[in-house]
Amino acid sequence: MEPSLTTFTKLPIYDTILIGRHAERTEVASLLESPETRFVTLVGESGAGKTRLALEIAGQLNAAFLNGIIFVPLASVQNIRFVIPAIAAAVGVQEIPHQSILATLIAYLQTASMLLIIDNIEQVEAAAPEIMKLVKNTQNLKVLVTSQIPLKISGEVVYQLPPLSLPPDNVRLSPGDLNNYPAIALFVNRLQAVQPDFQLNTINSIPVRRICELLDGFPLAIELIAAHSESLTPTDLLLLLRNHLKTNNRYSSIITSSRAAILGPVLDWCMSRLPDLARQIMQYQGVFLGGWITENIQAIIAPDHTNLEVEQALSLLVKKHLILKETLPGEQPRFVVLDAIRAYSESYLESIHKREDIQRKHLMHYFSIVNNIIPTAKKGQKQLSGLTYLRSEYYNIRSALEYSRNADLGVFIRLTTVMGWYWRTNSHLSESLYWIKKSLQISDIPSELYGNLLYESAMAYRRNGDNSIALNYLQKSLEIHQNHNNTDGITEVLSELGNTYVDMGKFDIGLDINKQLIDKLQDDKDEWKRTVAIGNAGFIYILLHDFDNAFNMLEQAYELAVNTGDKIIEGVSLTNIGWVAYGRQQYTRAIRYFKKALITHLAVKDFYHIPENLEGLAGAYKKLGHHKQAVIFLGLAEYFREVAEAPLVQLEIDRYYQDILEDAKIGLDLLSFNDTWNEGRNISIEEVLSSILY
Repeated sequence: MEPSLTTFTKLPIYDTILIGRHAERTEVASLLESPETRFVTLVGESGAGKTRLALEIAGQLNAAFLNGIIFVPLASVQNIRFVIPAIAAAVGVQEIPHQSILATLIAYLQTASMLLIIDNIEQVEAAAPEIMKLVKNTQNLKVLVTSQIPLKISGEVVYQLPPLSLPPDNVRLSPGDLNNYPAIALFVNRLQAVQPDFQLNTINSIPVRRICELLDGFPLAIELIAAHSESLTPTDLLLLLRNHLKTNNRYSSIITSSRAAILGPVLDWCMSRLPDLARQIMQYQGVFLGGWITENIQAIIAPDHTNLEVEQALSLLVKKHLILKETLPGEQPRFVVLDAIRAYSESYLESIHKREDIQRKHLMHYFSIVNNIIPTAKKGQKQLSGLTYLRSEYYNIRSALEYSRNADLGVFIRLTTVMGWYWRTNSHLSESLYWIKKSLQISDIPSELYGNLLYESAMAYRRNGDNSIALNYLQKSLEIHQNHNNTDGITEVLSELGNTYVDMGKFDIGLDINKQLIDKLQDDKDEWKRTVAIGNAGFIYILLHDFDNAFNMLEQAYELAVNTGDKIIEGVSLTNIGWVAYGRQQYTRAIRYFKKALITHLAVKDFYHIPENLEGLAGAYKKLGHHKQAVIFLGLAEYFREVAEAPLVQLEIDRYYQDILEDAKIGLDLLSFNDTWNEGRNISIEEVLSSILY
């Protein structure tokens, strides 16, 4: 059976085809197929076509990597501390408390036959040694990096990407022979997109050849010039281009190569031919990181224009090859730009002294988005769509956080506080603690805001397994909220205090706190708060083996979660009702609840809570005499704990896991047990669901 990672190949999809690069594609693919080569850096200037070539190579090598090919875009990562987490997120690995994310990745990818395509590393090149550690400490992992510069690390094989080949000087060639040269072929292909009747002939082939020579075979410049030439003959285009390049010298002080000297004037020329709105979008889009959707452009750059007008402008820019419409499997399309074009926009904003103004608008836009989505999503309303949107916009949100840390500390603390739920839900433990520590260093925080920050800090430290720190922050937060008579804050803190005491083994204190909360919230209109308190009390009753009270509480929590739309609490309630049935020795009934909980958690991609249900299924199946199936469930649970970075905590080990594991070992010899366990690690969750008999 093939490892389940084979289903995880994830590559962006673009509309245009790659022209030329046959030799380069073959040579780089050969390097990656070689057993001796595991780290290849594809080096070329921005706009040389590195990303497109890497994706073509990926398609060619797909069958060679049993566990898939994963695309890791780094153009939007500006801090080296976020590089390894970006790789982990792309692979689907989350953090484990008190373990570096690199160590977790190494363990997870130890035997994986996988290719990572790490795109645009140059601005975080200092992270390259960490990536090389990942390669050297795994058995079969290979990496293809795209970069504007060699990384100069041991084990790196550098492949320098040349410009597209041009015809030799002073050699007369027929139009057919000219079209065999990739630079010419690219120009003709892109010109035909805007002039469908264009054909290369003996007359127009001369200016076409001169245009490609003038652009030095630089792919991005060729695409842009061709795409902006709907009504121009090659002769007219050559004349205009020569004049523009000759008179435009504003880049002379910053150029690093002949091709860099070409791109700036080419982009200026393209901008001059755009309608006003499209030109404004291109000049201001440098404020975005990781792309955008139409609504973001309208809110930040074009608030006086209709949605339709913005959509039409974006469609024109895609047609003109100034932006790309990128689609990742399972995600909605986004507009993105090459880093060279984004850098052009950033330079423009600086030159007209608009960078600060547009960055402020960007901050307040994403601050508003986060504050609109998270308070409702955490209570169950539009949870899946909210999480999906935040994940797609996370680079922009992180950029807003970075900017606010210097521009507006009040917004920074509020943004950090509200993002706490997102980080916990996605198991971004180290990033959560990074931002929280930055916030806690700020002095003179308004008291009530400080109380909220302490609460979120406690949540982060508790998820990281640091209960004593969490308890200290919660007690301080509770005191602040009591001083302000903030009933919502008091309720949240008390709920988390109860959970923390339970984690510390003080079940009676945790139960008393939740009972007080339930009484306090009896007439509260916010059903979600009551749901949490009732669900927590039900769980504690399980720990105390009071299954009657546990069932009554958990059934109430389940019904309230369904009413509020909170799929996470709905799934957790089903899991705990499954444990009630298990404790009552109603194993068939327990299986039904665990299966239903699995389906619920999968619906919102809540991988954190999946392993416990698989372990519950293992226990119930073993009690019913299905020895092999029980071990398969345990193997798959181990796999999901690694993926979700949700290691067993001592409470789980003592409560159920140790007994289930020891029970599962009975009935199979050691070799059969290990083989069956590995079979479980490699089976898909869909196969498991379809195999459940009850």
